[in-house]
Amino acid sequence: MMQKSTIRVLLAGAAIATVLAGCGARDKAPAAQPQVAPSVAHSSGNAGSSAEPQAPQSKPQAPQPKTASVHTYFGDENGTGLVVKQTTITYASDSDKYGAALKALQHPGDSKAVSLFDGFTFKSVKLESGKLYLDLKLDDQARTGSEAEELTLQALQKTLFQFPEVAEIYVTVDGAKVDSLMGHMDLPYPIKRSQ
Repeated sequence: MMQKSTIRVLLAGAAIATVLAGCGARDKAPAAQPQVAPSVAHSSGNAGSSAEPQAPQSKPQAPQPKTASVHTYFGDENGTGLVVKQTTITYASDSDKYGAALKALQHPGDSKAVSLFDGFTFKSVKLESGKLYLDLKLDDQARTGSEAEELTLQALQKTLFQFPEVAEIYVTVDGAKVDSLMGHMDLPYPIKRSQ
């Protein structure tokens, strides 16, 4: 009986020493690393079982970026029609893909296509229950003529409505509802998917 108590005390002491030795190493780790409190299991009848400290949990891996192939729309070199391109976008989460698709509209990649979104800043893009809320900032170079404004609205709709989950687009400029992006064409609020 005395021998079982001595073994338990020695095992508990060894477990505590192991935990304390590990704690000294953890103190040198960056402060952002989560600390795992040691736990000791108590056994009431099995002299051969020992209590082992739990190993620190490893940090979860950062999610890998996702990619998707989407259609992007640009003005033609004459400024009279749209040029469609297949573009691969990269985004962190599903909610980021709409912003990634919009940002791709600013980079046509060749001289036969012209970005209709130069001077645009996509301040926020958020989808809630089929409603995509888009807040823009327009620099002076973004304010063009009526034909370019019409192509810009077409490119915006075609780009965002290619995602089946988007049913309506609510566009604001600097957080405010506007009647027109550039002063020539009406801007519906919301823009609804054509049936």
